[in-house]
Amino acid sequence: MSNSKISLFLIGASGFIGGTLLTSLLAREDRHRFDITVLIRGEERATLIKDKLALKTVVADLSDFNVVSAAAENADVVINTANSDHPAGVKAIIEGLTKRRAKTGKTGIYIHSSGTGALTDNAKGEYKSEKVYDDEHVEDIQAIPVDYVHRACDTVISAAGAAGDIRSYIVMPPLICDFEWKQLAHEIGSRLHREGVILTAETRPFTTEEVEDALGSWAAFAYGANSRSKAIKAYKLGWNPTHGDEHDGLFESIVPEYHAVLEEGKDQAPIVHFDEMYALNEK
Repeated sequence: MSNSKISLFLIGASGFIGGTLLTSLLAREDRHRFDITVLIRGEERATLIKDKLALKTVVADLSDFNVVSAAAENADVVINTANSDHPAGVKAIIEGLTKRRAKTGKTGIYIHSSGTGALTDNAKGEYKSEKVYDDEHVEDIQAIPVDYVHRACDTVISAAGAAGDIRSYIVMPPLICDFEWKQLAHEIGSRLHREGVILTAETRPFTTEEVEDALGSWAAFAYGANSRSKAIKAYKLGWNPTHGDEHDGLFESIVPEYHAVLEEGKDQAPIVHFDEMYALNEK
């Protein structure tokens, strides 16, 4: 691939991860080496991407098995940042790359955005786990049951890679890095109290009923689980975090985010979509 253009099929370009990735690719000095095709939902978005970025588009979503498979078959590299939990879409991508290998002898690369939700436990906020996963001991990750978060897709991708059908890479971004929710709650309370917008900076525990009423029955899992990991391979590849400690990044964004939310919603009352959350819980 070094002497010719790299055909890259990007799924999820309109999302946060995919959009950031696409921006980075287009800013590269060797941008000319990439022939980028973007999977996008809707003709209007597709037209915008073609007109503004001069990129090829495939108008579909991950549920369009044959379309996704055909696009993957034409790609050297497929990057999926759209959905960590779409087994049919994953199978379509693998099928396309496998067909490409059978026809051309070239083994395609599949980079899949999963998540460290797969590493969570069921602590429900009761304890801090000492278990820390890392990407140099993948046997610990592979031992996680297939019916757990993200594993339905991750195991299929890993199996295809192990069989030699594709070269597979699963990226597992974390949600929170190097602190606990209690610490974040303390920072929110302290900073908003200094702004004069809440009466006290003190934090307090909530009952199960209060939490579930506000956030749904999944809250204990989403906010009370341990999910600890280290990206050892990423460091070895030269990656380093750009936000080094609690004084740089998330905590410093609390007050600006508060004011941004006020500005955005100043003409309407806050909307809490309980119906959507509860429907999600029932699936």
